[in-house]
Amino acid sequence: MIEMILRVANENDIQLLFDWANDPKVRENSFSTDYIQYADHIKWFTAIMNDKHRKQYIAEVNGQPVGQIRVAVDGEKAMIGYSVAKEFRGKGYASQMLQEIKRVIPIDFPQVKLLIGEVKESNMRSQKAFLASGYTKKCFVFECGLGG
Repeated sequence: MIEMILRVANENDIQLLFDWANDPKVRENSFSTDYIQYADHIKWFTAIMNDKHRKQYIAEVNGQPVGQIRVAVDGEKAMIGYSVAKEFRGKGYASQMLQEIKRVIPIDFPQVKLLIGEVKESNMRSQKAFLASGYTKKCFVFECGLGG
């Protein structure tokens, strides 16, 4: 396995994260599929950098950023969101990030006992990455829009 590190994102990563977030495949697989405006991205990035319950990481292989993974902590649970840069997809980096976050979380958030990732039913690659990394599929989420 190639050695990957997760480093905490910093202000130099704003543009990189913006570009990754607006990649068409990332938008398609996100629960919010709308294009992200740069001003909104700056607000989001500033908020996550100043929130002691959330952390944004950049995954690097040989010093090269290959993807991002972030966590939002609520008590003993942490929600995970991640993406892999387009040019690095299909190389197993998603599974590797999901493994590496299990090593990092106990250091950064020692109270966390459960990692949770929500994945669209249509996103089979992400489902496979979670399963390959030792996560267990628990349930499906059902929604019903009403009106307008």
